[in-house]
Amino acid sequence: MNNNNSITFLLEENEVINSINYENEIEKMMKELDNDNEETKNNYNVLFGNDETYYTNEYTIKDLLKICNYYGIEKNIKSSKCKKKDIIETIVYFESLPENIELVEKRNRMWAYITELLNDNMMKKYLIWNWLLIIIIALQM
Repeated sequence: MNNNNSITFLLEENEVINSINYENEIEKMMKELDNDNEETKNNYNVLFGNDETYYTNEYTIKDLLKICNYYGIEKNIKSSKCKKKDIIETIVYFESLPENIELVEKRNRMWAYITELLNDNMMKKYLIWNWLLIIIIALQM
């Protein structure tokens, strides 16, 4: 028995269409990645103030030295007799190092807690009272 009912088909890949689709997809992903990186960088600067202008406008030298003290770099600053600009550059450099990110995040979180507590009229009383007690005890030693 002879069977002439066979099916024949031909598959042809359209390389031009696939190539364009891949290029569009890659371009789209690259744009998203660039936007995400820029947004992350901007968010970091807003959240953590890793910006020389921010430190210049928002902090006194005394406040900057507190930050240096927290990071353990105050001795270097004091021994070098740095000016405000030098202190800020040192802090920004320290905060930009990847190995310091956790410490920087912790300091910013703690500073935010202190600010929040000092802005609350009830908690402010307790903080000032405890702070005075600590000073009195330290003076007695």
